[in-house]
Amino acid sequence: MKFTGVPFLTYHYSANSRFGFGGAIGGYSASGNLRVGDNTVGTFKERNYVAAVELDYHWIMREGFQLYSGAGFGVRFRNGTYETTESDTLNKVLPTFHLNAIGLRFGRRIGFFAELGAGYKGILSFGINGQF
Repeated sequence: MKFTGVPFLTYHYSANSRFGFGGAIGGYSASGNLRVGDNTVGTFKERNYVAAVELDYHWIMREGFQLYSGAGFGVRFRNGTYETTESDTLNKVLPTFHLNAIGLRFGRRIGFFAELGAGYKGILSFGINGQF
């Protein structure tokens, strides 16, 4: 099975130094073999798009360093093509979630972040963000 990376664009607003909220949009693709038990019965290709609202809590918020946790929930739009003896295309709207157990951010206005969690952003997320 193959997965693309999971790029996301997020926006968060912090009303105070502890709590923040915002939204995230992103997507990914997956492809591979369809299996029943040990037998390959076909192939599949899926494109997934996610839109979610997110909440976070900052354990530590200092200039140049932040430690935080968070959660998000939303919908996943899945378009899949499944090839067996026939070809079938299915579209579904499914609930989705993400739990960010721990996140670290280093930097002032422009910074680097790394997050460990589970859900629509995967297990390990990292990137660049800005605070204005």
